[in-house]
Amino acid sequence: MLAAQTSSSRCDSSSSSSGGTNAANTLPVIVNAGPTNNALNQLFATVTICVPGTTSCQTISGILVDTGSVGLRVLSGCGSRRSHDPRQTESTPSRVEDRAARIVEAFDAQGNHRTGTDVDNRSAEWLAAEVRRLGGEPSLEPFTLNRIDPQECYLAVGSRRIDSVPMFDAGFTDTSGVRGNLGLLGSDAEIAVAVSGQRTVGDTARGAQNEVQQARRSRHKGVVVLTYDARPGLFLLNAVEFLKPAGPPMLQISSSEHDWLREREPRHTRKRLSSPM
Repeated sequence: MLAAQTSSSRCDSSSSSSGGTNAANTLPVIVNAGPTNNALNQLFATVTICVPGTTSCQTISGILVDTGSVGLRVLSGCGSRRSHDPRQTESTPSRVEDRAARIVEAFDAQGNHRTGTDVDNRSAEWLAAEVRRLGGEPSLEPFTLNRIDPQECYLAVGSRRIDSVPMFDAGFTDTSGVRGNLGLLGSDAEIAVAVSGQRTVGDTARGAQNEVQQARRSRHKGVVVLTYDARPGLFLLNAVEFLKPAGPPMLQISSSEHDWLREREPRHTRKRLSSPM
């Protein structure tokens, strides 16, 4: 049996993916003063250490051949096993973050992941393949659902068009939309402006919809819902009455459009609300 151990913490190393071309069960050695230049005619060899089951290897020179010992000992200063062992580096924060970022980027690049679409189904198969690649056994469970597929939804005021998102538990227009003047909720205007009024995520289904509920019972031909949050933007409401839709067609629009729309309420420019499905 050939046993070896390092005689110092000073040694050279290089990376490789295989273990040399020597004949089986042989190892070239040299006789010199060793890495620290203080050995007296001793045998030194170069060995290649690999992570079991992988091709991740590191070659370390200056290994003392000691026929009176068993095994291989490498001082901590020689080599860097952690940097070459994917089973260890995979659990470090940087590797976990990088892997998660790659998965999220790949998922996002696949397209619109709305439930039940072709993109959604392909993504499910892709995620299952990723789980298998990591050694898991995924299970895909099909289910049925009711889904509304809206067409182009927008509010047109003069030459300007504001794209929007429909309320999925309200009415819908045909492709010609609804035309009329813009005014306050409860006014004689054909198209009313309501405010959702929520301030937190948890408020999307209850107190946030006071004006929305009034609009649902109104006689307006259509309703524009300005969605509010702590910051300006589009803050969508949950379709809590999805199974029992009611009321006129309603479009959700970013609160950043508030001032612009309020300025145009008294004008006689005709507005068009389109929310076909």
